Amino acid sequence: MKKKGIIYGMILALGLSAAGLGTGIQANAAEASVTEAKEFGGHYYQLITTETKYGQAELECEFKGGHLVTITSQAEQDFVYSLTDGKDIWVGADYQNGKWKWVTGEVFKYTNWNSGQPSNPTKSHYLQFWGGKGKWDDCEDDENMYVIEWESEKAYKSQKTKILNKKKYNKHTYRYVSGSFTWKEANAYCKKMGGHLVTVTSAGENKFAYGLTNRYQDCWIGMNDAKQMGKYKWVTGERTDYRYFGKEVNHSRGGAERYLGFYNTKSGYGKKWNDFSNTSSDMAFICEWEGSNPVILTTVKSKMTVKKGSRAQLKYQITPRKTKVTFKSSNRRVAVVNSKGVIKGVRPGKAKITVKAGNKKCVVQVTVKAKR
Repeated sequence: MKKKGIIYGMILALGLSAAGLGTGIQANAAEASVTEAKEFGGHYYQLITTETKYGQAELECEFKGGHLVTITSQAEQDFVYSLTDGKDIWVGADYQNGKWKWVTGEVFKYTNWNSGQPSNPTKSHYLQFWGGKGKWDDCEDDENMYVIEWESEKAYKSQKTKILNKKKYNKHTYRYVSGSFTWKEANAYCKKMGGHLVTVTSAGENKFAYGLTNRYQDCWIGMNDAKQMGKYKWVTGERTDYRYFGKEVNHSRGGAERYLGFYNTKSGYGKKWNDFSNTSSDMAFICEWEGSNPVILTTVKSKMTVKKGSRAQLKYQITPRKTKVTFKSSNRRVAVVNSKGVIKGVRPGKAKITVKAGNKKCVVQVTVKAKR
């Protein structure tokens, strides 16, 4: 592995609001210095000379409809090397769960490793051209130039965003992004991709999400208690009754550890969560997309008890918050509910209150008891 100076704590200049975060990412992309794109074998290639970290480079390629360059033949190797002027560049592969993988899913067959490489892929799990003759080297996430590759002339000309490597689970879509990100950077990138940092609300989803990681990096999820210590929230506002905290969730570093993520397996955590400070920048992340209708609706409680003649506010959570919500009682002789979700007990018995938003709904079982 080539030794390179590692710059710790390098953070994109992103604002704190949702709009500011998105603007910061776009500004970073706009400032990139590029060379003219060239065609080879029906694909198009463009060198970006702005030095960028691996994960950020990979996403910026996908925002432009391409991907970090993949090398699958000696002819392609020679062509790409001719673009680089002998400089180090990122190549679109990283080491995941015991093997190297191209970002496109192509077969990792052709290689051009330098002598003695790869030397330590579990730590140095990114692939780069090592200047000189363009030999390959495994390295840690420093900053390099990179080459965007488009699979066709149409993709190059349209440059329509295409996010790769999405996985499906329970009708939701997920994408793991290896790299070096703070929580706020990861949150901003997910928003730019039209999703959100992953929210984990069941043991099954937790197992699935952890299975996306490369096991060598800590990985952000979408929970934090940044506003009020101990009051944990998902970025979507979903319920937080499922948690899988490890024993070291303790707000250490002077209370700065307020953002949650998977701890890597070297620490013995596996699928458990730990808290980190936002300045922990050497972390991957997982994005989640809700599907064609992104309304999320959950109840805080599935059962409620109300006394006859008394009122109780039905508690629910919804994202987006401006979505219209309707309420309906299955038995108005037992319990009624108004447009604001306030339930009134009419007489002893049971009724089901249906809460609906978009095509999502949930049901609360209400028991009305007599006054004593």
